[in-house]
This record gives sequence, C-alpha cells and structure tokens, in this order.
Amino acid sequence: MAEEFLQDAKTNLENKSLRTSISRSYYSVYHACVALFEHYSYRAHNFLSRSGIPAKKWEHGIIMKKSYDELVIRHKILDAQDVWWINWLYRDRINADYRYDVSITERMAKESFKRACAVYKNIKEAMK
Repeated sequence: MAEEFLQDAKTNLENKSLRTSISRSYYSVYHACVALFEHYSYRAHNFLSRSGIPAKKWEHGIIMKKSYDELVIRHKILDAQDVWWINWLYRDRINADYRYDVSITERMAKESFKRACAVYKNIKEAMK
C-alpha cells in the first residue's frame, strides 16, 4: 500500500490536487511504518490504544509516539530525522484533510511528497 499511495501522491501532485497529494504522501509513510513495525514482529496489540487498552488496530498515535522509542532508540532502525518527518507529514495531512481555513500551496505538496519519498526509501532499506 505504501508504494501505491506514494504513486497516488505523485499523480495528484502532477494534477494539482494538492490536498489529496499531501494526504497520500502521509499515508504512504504511515503504511510503510506499519510494515516496518510488523517486519520487526510488532503488532498493534503490543501498544496501548487511545483508550488505554491494547490496540486492536494500528493507530496514527501509535505510529507517532512509538516510532522514535522503538525504531530509533531501541533498535536503531531509523534516524530521528525520519521520525521528525513522519510527524511533520501527519500534521500536514491533518491540515490538508480537515482544515479548510489553511491554504495548501504547491510548494507544500511538493515538500510533503519529497519528504515522504525520502522516509519511504529509508524504511524500505531498513526492511532488507
């Protein structure tokens, strides 16, 4: 799914569908992170959900909070900069999907796509 969403982000960027491009950029990285966690034998239920019980599915908050602790500090799989960009992409996705009052520029969409490509590449490398 990560590759498919990254391609969707590129296509939407080319078609000037900027909000959708930003959203797909984030989701490509989100799904890549899920794949990376699962590659290293993590499952959603290894973490607490927003309600404080073991998660039944992968939640955005788990990815945001646990990527640094588990993938950077504990296992040294990703760089701290990658996790910073994951969080940055999430923030932009929220703005693109829900904040009609936030202007989305082509520059923003290009930057999101560029960062998503870089993080995706690093995650793919980490899974080799």
